[in-house]
Amino acid sequence: MSHEITTMDPPQHSEHRALVARYLTPKHVNALEPTIRRVADALIDELIDRGECEFITDFSGPFTLLNMCALLGVPESDHKTFVHEMLDPDRGLLTGSPSEGMAEDPFAFLHERFEVYIADRLATPRDDVMTKLVATPFPNGSMPDVMDAVRLASILFIAGIGATAGLLATAFQVLGEDSDLQQLLRNDSTGGPQFH
Repeated sequence: MSHEITTMDPPQHSEHRALVARYLTPKHVNALEPTIRRVADALIDELIDRGECEFITDFSGPFTLLNMCALLGVPESDHKTFVHEMLDPDRGLLTGSPSEGMAEDPFAFLHERFEVYIADRLATPRDDVMTKLVATPFPNGSMPDVMDAVRLASILFIAGIGATAGLLATAFQVLGEDSDLQQLLRNDSTGGPQFH
């Protein structure tokens, strides 16, 4: 954790933050809208079939994790592994009860995975954030090394899940407690106000 952006001092912190900020824009997020809708629909379909849910465990956690995977460029073939290792309450790294043989630090899991992905991006660039993190110079002109990109991808992943899952849970609670807002959303087939 000592080399993560959260513990860096300026100017190193500013350089790393500037690199990450380039890819957390409305344009990049809006490009993911079809994926975001697909993930939401699939999770909601599962919940409808079950007839019940625990919102954070069953929806907001997996929803944010899968969308962070899409944003960063985690291969779809690995998404189930990420959900299982990061969110499963019996094994999840974020719950404080890691699986046997897994590191207690979720960053160890992410660093191991992202190092492989980012090395692959150096050989075969793609149109994803991991490629951009390793192929875009810092504002000072120097190039990130593989571990710079690995650490940035990891902190984006963890922070994105925590912030977004919490925001969704709070929004859901507000919606559940506000009957006027519920009616407004029922009356508006577009899904409410659009923010771009």
